[in-house]
Amino acid sequence: MTLVDSNASPKANDGPPGTGKVVLVVDDDPTICKWLTRLLEILDYTVLATDDSSAAEAILGDSHVDAVILDLRLGEERSGLDVLEFIRGRSELAKLPVVLLTGIARMTEDEQASIRRHGAHLFHKPASVSELHATLARAFAG
Repeated sequence: MTLVDSNASPKANDGPPGTGKVVLVVDDDPTICKWLTRLLEILDYTVLATDDSSAAEAILGDSHVDAVILDLRLGEERSGLDVLEFIRGRSELAKLPVVLLTGIARMTEDEQASIRRHGAHLFHKPASVSELHATLARAFAG
């Protein structure tokens, strides 16, 4: 199932983080998708959301996206790290800011190494609007 915000725009935005930039949210939990969508809208982001890794890859191929927030463990055959590898493997997406979302306290060494190798940022849920804003600002800054 793919949820696409009706305010989504394919146009690029060069303003500061939050000024209408398009963020793709990928999480298998609809409650988390809704929570993140609300937080991001408060911060003036345009949100595209999906609960499926294949749909995320299709959105990334078809739409302009300024950043991705991706659940580390999607609850399906493919993980968020698989989607991260897809993103980094495509030249047009290789520099896309990616934030990996997790609710777990301990990640495996392989997960940690993959996050570092691919230059993704980590965001622990649940968190506040200001924490989400700070994480995205770091991701946009590189």
